Amino acid sequence: MSSAGAPRCHGDDDDDDDDDDDGTAGTLPAETPQLMQVVYVLHTTLGNAYLTAGAFEDALPLYKEAIRICPEDSSAPVQLALAYDKLSDRDGGPWPARSLELKRSNARKYGKSDYLVHYNLGCELRTQQPMAFTEARKCFEAALQCSRAGKKDADTWAMLGVTRLDETVMAGVTHGVADARDTLTEAIAVLEQALKLDPHHPAATRNLERARDFAAGRTAISAILPENAACSGFTTVCFNDGKVISFGRHEEGHP
Repeated sequence: MSSAGAPRCHGDDDDDDDDDDDGTAGTLPAETPQLMQVVYVLHTTLGNAYLTAGAFEDALPLYKEAIRICPEDSSAPVQLALAYDKLSDRDGGPWPARSLELKRSNARKYGKSDYLVHYNLGCELRTQQPMAFTEARKCFEAALQCSRAGKKDADTWAMLGVTRLDETVMAGVTHGVADARDTLTEAIAVLEQALKLDPHHPAATRNLERARDFAAGRTAISAILPENAACSGFTTVCFNDGKVISFGRHEEGHP
């Protein structure tokens, strides 16, 4: 994901100074903004190639050097976080914590212009951090608000919708039927918006059907738990016309 326009590099605003140019042949070219942009793109492109090939460790120094060259651009930091994710999936260890820390930093630094930094942090919080649904929801809301591209992104609307379904379950278990239904109504509206942008979006389609089934009293609240939520140990509650009619235990957090 590249920010709009060419990357801005160190030296973009420096004044040209030709006074020291004595015309000596064989000297290395000055580090002009144009040259540094090329170097930045080369580092990120090669890093992406290593990432695609599964050589995650080899991608890390390339992204880090790209960040050093042009810290104002969000492309390399976003890709570095993705490399950490790949290492997390493969090796575990310190990588999940590093990924989360970097995504928080990216959201703070680039969040005014790049909706993906909010989206990526929201996904991380929702799937990896137990019960961090409210914080994840705020990330997806920030993604929608920070740019026109974010507002038109069906994935962001879908993730906001499924996170609202997470919160529906929490509201039903901890606060009662009324709060659960209020949150459910909003989740349905958000998922419908995702489908307006992409009528065939699989996650929005699947979870909207679940939400509507629950709203109509056809299923228990456990049936609307979206996939991949870090939400184990919920009490299953079934609502019918505003009354709790059954309880159970839902251990894994999956429908």
